[in-house]
Amino acid sequence: MDLHRRLITGLSTEDPMEAIAPLRESAARRLARSDLDAVVAIDALLEGQTRRTYFERRLASALREPEMHLQFAIDDADGLAGYILARVLEGEFGRASPGVRLETIGVRPDAKGHHLGRRLLDGLADGAKRRGIGDLRTAARWNDHAMLRWLDEHGFTLAPNLVVDRALDATAIDAPVDRAVTLEAARALATRLQRHGTVGLSSYYAEPTELARALQEAELVLDVLRQSDAALRDTHLEDIGTGTYRLLFRVLASHPEEVRSFYEDTVAPITRYDDQYATDLAGTLESYLEHNCNMNATAAAIYAHRHTVAYRLERVRELTGLDPMQSEDRERLGPGLKPCCPGGKIVLQGVHEP
Repeated sequence: MDLHRRLITGLSTEDPMEAIAPLRESAARRLARSDLDAVVAIDALLEGQTRRTYFERRLASALREPEMHLQFAIDDADGLAGYILARVLEGEFGRASPGVRLETIGVRPDAKGHHLGRRLLDGLADGAKRRGIGDLRTAARWNDHAMLRWLDEHGFTLAPNLVVDRALDATAIDAPVDRAVTLEAARALATRLQRHGTVGLSSYYAEPTELARALQEAELVLDVLRQSDAALRDTHLEDIGTGTYRLLFRVLASHPEEVRSFYEDTVAPITRYDDQYATDLAGTLESYLEHNCNMNATAAAIYAHRHTVAYRLERVRELTGLDPMQSEDRERLGPGLKPCCPGGKIVLQGVHEP
């Protein structure tokens, strides 16, 4: 995913080379050719493989076009402790103003815990601002939670750009995907995004051909949450993302007419009755099922007398032809309530006729 961070800048009349001159020793210094081996060694420790060719190219490019690169290092008593490499963006993908793209950052494992990453980032930001650049961008794997958390802590937000990939090797498309890991990462990302707005998350779909269905399902979940009040979103977010609710959304995304028909054959009469007479038959029925058909527990939960509960359940039977006291009828009434939020209000667009 693409992330960016705004920088407060003031245009400078200094020579561009001055922007990458050594900064104060306590912050960072310019990366030198002699640092190559140490940079490659640190990166290999972090990535589990060597990327010498990549770093050779980046350092060589910086020497050829220093005005297009910002590369800094930071030292400790044991030598090179960390590095940061970035390049200037000018016109890429229709950019109207220059920016800086953070390409890689690394801190020697035994040197972590001393805010070296922050000091390197500060050095990069300082160098960019001295060039009059106000936008710092980078990309991170969506399931690299540690890196995303670090970027968030240092002022990065989701950029308006969407990063898309296409595999040129057909075998790459067939690479195995861990479903559980993908779901966990998606839920973690959704939780982070909730700070910026309401999030709709679909079920797991393995095939690219199912993208349209996944998007439709996510939009349905989003509609439910948007049309619910804040307390309901907080209380039922997990419920909506799992179990019977999730099955409902999958069916609704692929066979909306079947959901409409099932809803009409079960609880539609009582929700219409509730709307017309300002009653709460659907809410009472839902509470009754949630409390294992215990009349006293239901009455306590909805702050009503048990005789009131009995009367409302009888009205449910009269209106729907389904008896909440009978297990086979409850098996139909329960799923029929799932397109409803508590209180019987339908919020799934397309499930009921306007």
